[in-house]
Amino acid sequence: MNKSIICILLYGLLSLDGHSCSIFYANDGKSILAGNSEDWNDINTMIKFKPPTADKYGYFVFGLKDWGIDFCSWGGVNDQGVFYDWADIGTRDEDFHAKGTIGYNGILADKMQAECATVDEAIALFKKYNCPGLGGAHILIGDRFGNSVVIEKTENDSLLFIKNTGKYQIATNFLNNYLNDPELYRWVQCPRYELIEYELTSNDTISIPLFENILKHVGNHNRINPSVYSNIYDFVSGKMYIYNYFNFEEVLILDIDQALKRGYQFYKLPELFSNLRTLLPTNNEKITSESVEFKWVGDADTYELWISTNADFNNPQIFDYTQSEINMAGFGFFPFALLLILAILALNKRRSIIICAFSLISLLGCEKYMTDLPSTLSNNEHFKKIENLMPNTTYYWKVVAVNPQEFNTESNVKCFIMQ
Repeated sequence: MNKSIICILLYGLLSLDGHSCSIFYANDGKSILAGNSEDWNDINTMIKFKPPTADKYGYFVFGLKDWGIDFCSWGGVNDQGVFYDWADIGTRDEDFHAKGTIGYNGILADKMQAECATVDEAIALFKKYNCPGLGGAHILIGDRFGNSVVIEKTENDSLLFIKNTGKYQIATNFLNNYLNDPELYRWVQCPRYELIEYELTSNDTISIPLFENILKHVGNHNRINPSVYSNIYDFVSGKMYIYNYFNFEEVLILDIDQALKRGYQFYKLPELFSNLRTLLPTNNEKITSESVEFKWVGDADTYELWISTNADFNNPQIFDYTQSEINMAGFGFFPFALLLILAILALNKRRSIIICAFSLISLLGCEKYMTDLPSTLSNNEHFKKIENLMPNTTYYWKVVAVNPQEFNTESNVKCFIMQ
């Protein structure tokens, strides 16, 4: 068995921990987009904004702040439109040093974000300085000019720079160099890679909805290393679309330039979401009454209901909504179970006491276990009735959750028809 096959088998064994990040970049001549699904065992994702200075670009990154360093960056984008993200390749070579490179005392990806405006400049940086992270992962970098590259290690601790020569480029959890050898690739055949490739080749044009649909299907829904967030970057508009966990019914849309004006900031990503989901009217529902009752769930206190006769929401009607009372549904199941247990305890029967005590312990244990995953479900129901809408008209609507930190999130857009 040759060295490559041994490495692939080791990759397979090391990948059993559930890492399944997916990164993809595409350019159809009009739109340029990048998407990423980030899988990890820590749900406390943070985002960092580092504004530009006189000699450095500003950038925005996802990561963690508790690894003994200022911030461990997983991926992000700078104000010049250079996007990057990492994907695990199953190996663990913390002492990796690429041949021909010199050491760098810092995080090379952060240096790239602060100094590089193109993929070619990023390649030159990685050719000069060593990046130990390439011992266990490869990186996909894309720019606003339609260029992308995957950088990964190869034989004898050398680096391989695989530049995109077509419409798209994809990185999952195997070395892209294996794609050149069918005999090698069959050992690491990745269904996520093939799904992404199928979608990108089957569609002549790319769009946010297309990328969102891809991310829905490649995310990891398991308890081991779930997809803690997904994101789409639009290189033309300069906007980032962020989804918490694998809930694609609520999106945080960031204008990178505007966000960087906030200054140097850290935010806990899950706290920026409100577990927002729209319920009524359902999509394409036909309304025969003179009024429409809107229903949604979410944990925010203040909302805006947007209604428009076009999907772009030009000149929308915006209705403010503030939660005036707590819906009992928001308390969830546990308090009611506790009341039931207390009621049974009141019977003062020894057997009942033992059973209820066991049940209470089980519920508490279950509750603790469930918090291992971020919640994207809310039981807080909200209603808003709107009257005097025009008959024989198709309306589009969405709900905006107003976040105290001024990062508002939005629901999916739905439509209904007034008859």
